Amino acid sequence: MAAVNTLTALDDILKSLQVDELYADVGYRKRPLFGIMPKREDFGARDAKFPVKYADPQSRSRLFATAQTLSTTAANGEIQAVQFTVTHVNDYMIFTITGESIDMATGDDTSFVSALDDIISGSIRTLSNAIEHFMYRDGSGSLGTIGAVASSVITLTNVEEVTLFEVGMELEADSTDNTGGSLRAAPATATVTKVNRSDGKLTMDTLTDWAAGDFLFQQGDHSAGAGGYVKYAGLEAWCPGTAPGAGDSHFGKNRSVDSRLYGLILDATTGGYTLENAFIEGQAMAGREEHSPSVGLICPAQWRKLAQELGARKERSDPVLARTSQGPFGRMGFSGFRLYGDGDTEMSVVSSAKCQERIGWLLSPESWRLWTVGTPVKFSMHDGLRLRAISNDDGFEGRLLTRGQVVCNRPNSNVHVKLSDPN
Repeated sequence: MAAVNTLTALDDILKSLQVDELYADVGYRKRPLFGIMPKREDFGARDAKFPVKYADPQSRSRLFATAQTLSTTAANGEIQAVQFTVTHVNDYMIFTITGESIDMATGDDTSFVSALDDIISGSIRTLSNAIEHFMYRDGSGSLGTIGAVASSVITLTNVEEVTLFEVGMELEADSTDNTGGSLRAAPATATVTKVNRSDGKLTMDTLTDWAAGDFLFQQGDHSAGAGGYVKYAGLEAWCPGTAPGAGDSHFGKNRSVDSRLYGLILDATTGGYTLENAFIEGQAMAGREEHSPSVGLICPAQWRKLAQELGARKERSDPVLARTSQGPFGRMGFSGFRLYGDGDTEMSVVSSAKCQERIGWLLSPESWRLWTVGTPVKFSMHDGLRLRAISNDDGFEGRLLTRGQVVCNRPNSNVHVKLSDPN
C-alpha cells in the first residue's frame, strides 16, 4: 500500500476493522460478569440519582381508622427508598503506533492491518480485564495483597489473584486498601518483570520496604484515601460480606436500615456446607425475599472443587448469553454446571477467572446494570478521529476508555456467599 501518512487514512483503516463493534467480541470473551451484566449507555451527567426501594407502604390494619391514621405518616404510609447519588469513574488504555512502523508497512496492506488489529484487540483485552476485575470488587482499586516478600519476589496471598497481573505492569503498594493510607515510598513504583502463574509469584525490578499484608495497585489507581469509589463499585461494593454499620456511606447514603439495600449474606465457611448446598441455601434465602437468582459465579479453583463434589452428577447448563445495551448478544454465552434450587429455578454456576477466591456470587442479572457513557469500551474521539498524531514524537496515539458505573436496583435479589479456601 502507499505509505499511510494522514490521520484520515489511518482512521479509514480502523473503520474497516469495525473497532466500534470489536469490544463485545473481544472484551466479553472469558469475562462472564462483564458479558452477562445488562448494559445502559446513557449515563450523561457528572452524577445521577439512582433510587432503590426497600419497603412498601405499611398502613394496613383490620381496623379502618387505624389504617387511615397510619396512611398519613411518612414512616407508615409511604414507600421507603434511598436515592443514591451515583458518580461515574474513568479508566483509560492508551496505545501508540510509531511512524516508522507505518512507513515500513508500505506495500503490505494485509500485514499492516493485521498488526493494527492485534494492537487494538490487545488494548481492548487489557481494558476489559480491568473492567471484569473491578466489577467484582469494592471500588477501592486494589488488585491483590502480598503474602510474603523475599528479595525482589512477591508471593501473593491468594494464588488465584495472579491472573490480575501482567509483565510490564507498574505497581504501587499501600498497607491499607485505599482507605486513608499512603503509598509505600521505597520504591514508589515497581515493575513486574516475571510472573509465575503456578505459584502466584511476581518478580519485581526493585523492592525495599513493601511488606506482607500490603495491597497492590496498578500505578494511578490509588486515591490516597480521597474517599468514594475510584473504580467501578462492583458486586462487593453493592453486596458486601459484612452488614453495613453506622459509618456506611455508599454513594453518600447509609444502608444499614435494611438488608434490601445491601443484599443477602451467607457464611458457608462453617456448618459443613458443600459448594452445591451453599448455592442451594443461598437461592432459598433469596426465595424467602421473593427472588430467584439464576447465575452463580466462582473462581476456577472453586469450580474445580464443585466439579469434584458433583462427580457423576455433573450436568452442563445452557449458556447464559452475554448482553449489550441492545439485548442478548447471541454470538457469545457462558456455560457452567446446572444446579437445582428453590422452586422451579435452575442455577448456572460459571467459572470466572477474575472472581474472588473465597467469594461465590449468586446473582439475579436483571437487577444489575453496567451504566456507561456510550459503549462500555470506546475510543475517545471528540475530534472525530480514533488516532491522533503525538505532538512531540514520531507516532500516533489511540485512546480507549470506559466511563460509567455499576448499579443495582435490587441488592437483596443477590447473595454474597463466603467460601473456604478451595486449595
